[in-house]
Amino acid sequence: PAPVHLSNSTDPFQPLEAASGHTKYALTQILAHRRRFTSVRILTKNPLLPVQLGYIDLFRRLGELPSDHPRASALRQGGFPGFCIEVSLAFWREDARAAYDPCAPTVEQRMEGIRALRAAGIPVVLRIDPLFPRAPLGADPAKTYSSFDLVQPQSAEDIDNLVGFAREVGALYVVFSPAKIVQPRGRKLSPAMQAMRRVYDCVAAPDKLTFRGGAWRLPDAIARAQITEPFLETCRRVGVAAKYCKHNLIETP
Repeated sequence: PAPVHLSNSTDPFQPLEAASGHTKYALTQILAHRRRFTSVRILTKNPLLPVQLGYIDLFRRLGELPSDHPRASALRQGGFPGFCIEVSLAFWREDARAAYDPCAPTVEQRMEGIRALRAAGIPVVLRIDPLFPRAPLGADPAKTYSSFDLVQPQSAEDIDNLVGFAREVGALYVVFSPAKIVQPRGRKLSPAMQAMRRVYDCVAAPDKLTFRGGAWRLPDAIARAQITEPFLETCRRVGVAAKYCKHNLIETP
């Protein structure tokens, strides 16, 4: 048996699901062959949609391993749920969500979906991902996001609220990673991402950005000092476990 994840590249709960039911069909087939899978996970920005479509009972059944499942004992002893939904919620303020995630559900809609899932006993992981540098940006002189005609994505207070929300709803843990600026294939960066590239140049100065895997990234030492460590300190203070993006996949039994 092996884990199965839906879907780390394309959201399985887009509005089309209400008409097509493709994700429900896939999950139903997984349930029919449950012994072939260890844990089943879904990654979405739209947790309210499956609640509205009445998928809760299907989720519960996916979380129940058959008595003859070859890994049932190991999963239970390790405390790994048979089913889990990971929800992306990187922004606390609606103006930031609208600026950087314009086609996705609102912050309130995602929180409503998460609360409904948790009320039904469905395990949830909160993805506070990606993480952005916090203002002030750079040091010569220090600037803000408005200096680059951008909305501030995340303040220290926003991160406190997001991690606090994870604790409030009893999320298994949070997933995080520093934001990277991805170069689209065959076209230029959007104006907003060009501005974000200038933000990153400012934060990295006098060092240069690293280009790796088709994306610009802050130098590792700067990303750790200005993004990762402050976030992990917040998680430690609030009492929420945190996993780096992809580690949560690697560690899934």
